[in-house]
Amino acid sequence: MADQAEWFKNPEHAHVVGLDAWLASELRSAFGISDLQVDCGVEGKGPYTYHFTISNVPADLHGQVSGQAMDLLSSRTGYRFEVHCT
Repeated sequence: MADQAEWFKNPEHAHVVGLDAWLASELRSAFGISDLQVDCGVEGKGPYTYHFTISNVPADLHGQVSGQAMDLLSSRTGYRFEVHCT
């Protein structure tokens, strides 16, 4: 990723601020993974791609968690994003 530490201060990205915390909460509740974490980064200079890295997911749940995350994000934003579980 070509993340920049200051991206979240840019008003062009205001629509995704807090989306990572919301997504983590939804996924923790849905899958019962209490230590699940979500980190969001961005790359590009427009159009942007938002990257959501979901951590502490058991390997056998990567597909299910990724699918649920994509559904949830699609319901909240029309912007391009990618999801990756670790």
